[in-house]
Amino acid sequence: MAEPVVVIPFDGWGREVTGLIAARAPAVRFAAGPAGLEALGVPFLTVERDGHAVWVGPTVVPGHPGCHRCAQARRRQHAGSLPPVLAPVAAEDPEVTRLAARAVLAVLRRVLAAPEAEAGVTRRFVAGGTPPLAGRVVPVSGCARCHRLTPFVAGWSLRAGAVTTTA
Repeated sequence: MAEPVVVIPFDGWGREVTGLIAARAPAVRFAAGPAGLEALGVPFLTVERDGHAVWVGPTVVPGHPGCHRCAQARRRQHAGSLPPVLAPVAAEDPEVTRLAARAVLAVLRRVLAAPEAEAGVTRRFVAGGTPPLAGRVVPVSGCARCHRLTPFVAGWSLRAGAVTTTA
């Protein structure tokens, strides 16, 4: 990877994932968790497991909407419509750690190639080789970060075309 990449582990699982990333991408640097990732002023993404899958993103890009807080709110809002996962993910399962490391490296390549195109994108990876579920985070109305960056009022809208009736 030509661009500098900093990986910040927040817990033991994060340290395991970063260890695998370091083995595959030696140019990656590691840092202790800063108080606010936004203060870095560079694109970043978060990685977490939710008991059923590994989530990579959203990719937070300065000047573009789509933050982690909005992504979590939308995940809760749409949890029932996500395709089910056959088996829950165990926190200590080494396959989950390997899946996360592979997913991070794949997404990082995309982010480094076109950060603006990846702004607000989040991906859900599940074990078993199925393709990841990808989507763009719709900012939550009133979000202190994203609401001011959104050129429209976040929420639902319905636009209808001309309606014709016959007698």
